[in-house]
Amino acid sequence: IAQGCLPINVFGTAPLDPKAKAYAFGFLHEATTVEQKVAAFNTTGDLFSGFGAGTVQGAAGVELRNEKGSNIGSQNGAPDYVRNDYLIQYGESFAGKVDVIEAYAETNLPLLRDAPLAKRLELDVAGRWSQYKNTGTLGPGNGVKRTHDMFTWKASGFWDPIDGLRIRGSRSRDSRAANFRELYYGQIIQAGGWFGYCTPAGLPPGSTPDACTWSLEGNVDVKPETSDTTTIGFVFTPREIIPGLEFAVDYFHIKITDAIQQANVTRVREGCQISHIQEFCNLITPDPGVNGALPTPGTNGNYSYNPATGQGIQLLRATSFNGSAYNYKGLDISGSYRLDMGDLGGLNFRLLATRMFTQKFSPVPGQAPVNIVGQTGTANSFLNDNNPSAKWNAQLSSTYLKGGFSTTLTAHYVGTGKKNYLGVDPSDGDWYIRAPSNWVRYDDNSIGSYTVFGLNANYRFEGVMGAKSIDLWGNVANLLDRDPPLVGGGSGGTQPIFYDTLGRYYKVGIRASF
Repeated sequence: IAQGCLPINVFGTAPLDPKAKAYAFGFLHEATTVEQKVAAFNTTGDLFSGFGAGTVQGAAGVELRNEKGSNIGSQNGAPDYVRNDYLIQYGESFAGKVDVIEAYAETNLPLLRDAPLAKRLELDVAGRWSQYKNTGTLGPGNGVKRTHDMFTWKASGFWDPIDGLRIRGSRSRDSRAANFRELYYGQIIQAGGWFGYCTPAGLPPGSTPDACTWSLEGNVDVKPETSDTTTIGFVFTPREIIPGLEFAVDYFHIKITDAIQQANVTRVREGCQISHIQEFCNLITPDPGVNGALPTPGTNGNYSYNPATGQGIQLLRATSFNGSAYNYKGLDISGSYRLDMGDLGGLNFRLLATRMFTQKFSPVPGQAPVNIVGQTGTANSFLNDNNPSAKWNAQLSSTYLKGGFSTTLTAHYVGTGKKNYLGVDPSDGDWYIRAPSNWVRYDDNSIGSYTVFGLNANYRFEGVMGAKSIDLWGNVANLLDRDPPLVGGGSGGTQPIFYDTLGRYYKVGIRASF
């Protein structure tokens, strides 16, 4: 493949030689096709007059879906070794189909109205049965068929004991079936380069990296993941005491079991090497002559690694799997206040905030879960489907309106956090010395709170120049040009999920409606 190769000189301003361009920027093509057919029957209406608090209503339906997908990698007729020569390519050719049948029913039950300590009391109950039939037609899952059933439900209700106060809550069993990529995906990343390594963690300096081939695959046998969600809260609207005020607080608890994970080589390697889980060890093929055939029954898949030669793993297959658990707890807080100032106009205030208490997940199969809430310095690693949340995340806006003019000042607040939940600093005392080698040591692992402001304005002209309305608008983001904190990771040394990375910038525009 290297015959006729002309290397690129990345320095200077000389024109790029056509031969060098042809080699470094060759043809890479992929065609993805998704086809869906749906047939559904739904009905809604009143069931009966109820219990004196209102009509009992219901809904029911049946849906049939047929979904087919294919991902065809092509190299314009060239052999596979040409396509595989790219550092990262889009994936192998793979295809599959899913046949789904679903049936559901739901009813709304008004139980009390205008009763003592029950201005209103209502309950809503719903259930859904689903069956997924997965069939691989090309690639790693070719010819494999699996059927999965799942039943989901939800019960929710609210109680108004007095005017201006509503207490509400819900409990649900939810489920998610695997998507097309999680079922049928296939991609080969050759040994070496930037990614193709299986070197064990914690090796001494000078050890030879263990180059290995990655095979990232879907899994037709992956089961639907399930979750239990509980919410309870209240809404306070004291119209007689403070007109225009509305305030709500809701507690939530989300617990997911057997979460579907996409192919992740780190979890497979550490699941075998650290947790000694045979399921993951079965996905590892050693280099020739390394501890014989792997895995050997009863050995938990342990194998030898030679830090001098880098011999260890030859091939590591990572498939989608049901392997992680999540446990989230927090509060959602919202509030609004409208103040009418007559001829002077009006003021609107709006608050949206979240306080996270717990965000636990299992970073390594078989290991104890960790609580990552409050990590605002760095996100999780490549191919990880879970990212941490700040303890406090809030936005407050205030809007002034008069006639066709309006202007809004916003403040976005991120609470104090830490750079890394696997980070330590001298404030941790003895743990700063005793922490394992995979923990990151900082002079200071903490991050202060962060607030940025924004300002926008709008003026509307009605019936001008033949238009129904014309709006002139402008806004300033990061009004005070606040720099993001430097956290030693993320993107450009900071974390763009929580912090502004552009600085102060302006936008102006015009909108017209005819």
